[in-house]
Amino acid sequence: MSIIYIITISLVALAIFFNKYIHKYNIYLYILSIIVSIILYSSEANVVTFGYVGFSFMAVVMFTGVLENGKLRRKLVTVRAEYAIIGFILLLPHGIIYLVYVIEDVGFFNAPFHFYFGVLSLLVATPLAIISFPKIRKWISYKKWKTIQRFSYLFFALVALHLILLQNSRMWLYIALFMTYTLFRSYMFIQKKVVTSTKISS
Repeated sequence: MSIIYIITISLVALAIFFNKYIHKYNIYLYILSIIVSIILYSSEANVVTFGYVGFSFMAVVMFTGVLENGKLRRKLVTVRAEYAIIGFILLLPHGIIYLVYVIEDVGFFNAPFHFYFGVLSLLVATPLAIISFPKIRKWISYKKWKTIQRFSYLFFALVALHLILLQNSRMWLYIALFMTYTLFRSYMFIQKKVVTSTKISS
């Protein structure tokens, strides 16, 4: 779990100091992510094929949505789409490797329960990653884009179930992480409802 913390903190630092460059040269970063994914896919187990790097990108994306308005949030929002796309690209080797392993050595319907949540999370993440590209996003109405984006909550929930049901030594840390996110998200939802009710009543 410590490697995830290190990668996540590094990504936040990069967003703070280099957000303009990440946003400006995003295409090159996508290409680099694809190259890295292809190279590491065929190598021995590593931080990409284990899903650590991709998850760290997604963790930053996830918590950016529940941060209070401020300088940190503004900087992270600038690269949120880029981080979502890169995170998805770097999660693909993890998903494909385990999918191939299960189909060839275990049998798709004999896999452990957490495997199916992992597969579903990648299926849900695919359209979310696609609509994160600005050129694709502008072809979709804001209302439709917002509707699709709401599936990100389902993605986070599926990832949480996938990781927690692994029941490894990091299980309680995953629970703490996603519970923290859930509490922040619930607080924001309640706060928004209160503000809306206040505006209506006044």
